[in-house]
Amino acid sequence: MHAIPGESNYELAHELPAIARSLSAADSRAKSNNIENPNVPLSDAVDWWAGEISSLSGQSVSPQKAMRLAAFWQAVTLISGDIAKLPLDVFVRDGKDREIDPLHPAHQLVRWQANESTTAFNFWQDFIGHLLVWRNAWAWIERDNTGRPLAMYHLLPDRTEYETIEGREYVVTELAGRMYALDPYDVLHVRGLSFDGKVGLELIEFAADVIGAALARQGFKSKFFRRGGRVGGILELPTAMPKA
Repeated sequence: MHAIPGESNYELAHELPAIARSLSAADSRAKSNNIENPNVPLSDAVDWWAGEISSLSGQSVSPQKAMRLAAFWQAVTLISGDIAKLPLDVFVRDGKDREIDPLHPAHQLVRWQANESTTAFNFWQDFIGHLLVWRNAWAWIERDNTGRPLAMYHLLPDRTEYETIEGREYVVTELAGRMYALDPYDVLHVRGLSFDGKVGLELIEFAADVIGAALARQGFKSKFFRRGGRVGGILELPTAMPKA
């Protein structure tokens, strides 16, 4: 990680480890909160997720709202869970052969424990979940002075992007209301289909009308049954009613 000369908008990266260690708890809180809840402070940037997008149905669509659809939730959880439980190992090559290298510093992180509070399974499940919903998944790799990886932490997918600063490309992310510029070497980024070759296209943006229609149907059915399944009234017309 590098300090950025002449840039006052970004915090020095040496403060990032302490914030990243609490990111898992903050990430979980953000997922359970909604900015429509008056008890959620608007000043808490971690609780702000991707902006809502209008759809033709009149429903506003966001990743949080999409996850309220049973089919969407089931697809994300099934795919992310199935991928996360696959064994992920680090291999060392010896000529034409290869074998698992349990002594490699990255092996413990990707196979068993991503950081002190997150198992590898939970880390990869959330990582793939971010990829499926936002089409971008980001993780910061904490290293020691020799470059040895010590831990991996999620970065919020709707708060992370590439940015060129003084002629050099950084990964810029927001954590706890503060901006950080990270060396791309220290960030694991997996994206979906992309037009610019750098970041994946936003699924919610391109599927807003489909998701909005599903949310509208779900909302209509819920309100109908909440009223006891009764219609408000019936309008009867004569069978031979004249046109004028």
